[in-house]
Amino acid sequence: MKAVLFAAAATLALGAAHAEDCAASTDYAIGLHGGAYTNGENISQQQMTYIRELAAQVGRQLRAGATAVDAVELAVGAMEESGLYNAGRASITNQEGYVENDASIMDGSNLNAGSVGSLINTRSPVHAARLVMEKSRHVMVVGDRGEAYVRELGADEAPKGWFLKSGSEKDEHGTVGAVALDRCGNLAAATSTGGYDAKVPGRLGDVPVIGAGTYADNQGAAISATGHGEWFIRHAAAHSISLLVEGGLGVQEASEVVLERMAEKRGLGAVITLDTEGNFAAPHSTRGVIHAFASDDTDAYSKKTSAEPLGRAN
Repeated sequence: MKAVLFAAAATLALGAAHAEDCAASTDYAIGLHGGAYTNGENISQQQMTYIRELAAQVGRQLRAGATAVDAVELAVGAMEESGLYNAGRASITNQEGYVENDASIMDGSNLNAGSVGSLINTRSPVHAARLVMEKSRHVMVVGDRGEAYVRELGADEAPKGWFLKSGSEKDEHGTVGAVALDRCGNLAAATSTGGYDAKVPGRLGDVPVIGAGTYADNQGAAISATGHGEWFIRHAAAHSISLLVEGGLGVQEASEVVLERMAEKRGLGAVITLDTEGNFAAPHSTRGVIHAFASDDTDAYSKKTSAEPLGRAN
């Protein structure tokens, strides 16, 4: 555990050195998730402690003036490196026994976004997504040619032996994500995943699809999703939640409306949602969702679930 947290702290310190001066107010917030769970998967205390302490660390970065985009990249990048979740280093494998990573990031202040899909040898997929957002004229790149392109942009190759899972191992589905509000009042969101175990090579879920698994808009909300990705795509779920918040619904109600609509079609999952007032929600139609939160007026906490699952079709 100490080694894992040290790696995260080192990543955070590096990011803080490049954070912009963003201190127009004292309000800030960070929400994290480590994936939805459905059938009593073994959620370890290490995972719960890690995500809480990471929320506290990122919260301190936001208090010191880090931007929301910095915060979500730092948080998701740390979870990718931790080896504790289905993202980055500990991603589960596809049906041919190798890892394919997807990630995305979005800046709510200007709707800039970047995403990557089916990367097989990149150390930090979320960093690759940010490079696409900030150093290219595109939003999404995928596959081997997309991976070659992000390497040109500066994304690091994964070291030999980096990925921890073998093709024979099965694990719970899941994703990691973050939503943040910085002291300039800006929102951001980021998400990263290894996808489903035994997925068809080349399959993309909701994570790299902006508006499905990730979305951020200062006029609405920042959202990161986890669960049955095909249904999040079909419902443009993250964008739909943001539009409902923009229209006047609270983050909890807006998120539940979309998740309930999905659940009627047996599309199950969870989201974390944050608005510019610092209001946070983590509803789910699965059994639960690993999540954590910290803000200027809330000490860091982590939970396995936020409430009873939403209603679903029989």
